[in-house]
Amino acid sequence: MQRILIIEDDPKIAEHLQAYIQKYGFASSIVDDFDHVMEHFQKYKPDLFFTGY
Repeated sequence: MQRILIIEDDPKIAEHLQAYIQKYGFASSIVDDFDHVMEHFQKYKPDLFFTGY
């Protein structure tokens, strides 16, 4: 399963994106603090990342 890392500080937007992504069979994780993006990126190892910044 392909993984997408969502980088978004607005919880409503992040949750909507995650629901939409999961609807189409992708796994996803949300990062809401830009200071910790690299930690999550290395840990989650996404195939793609999306940012609203």
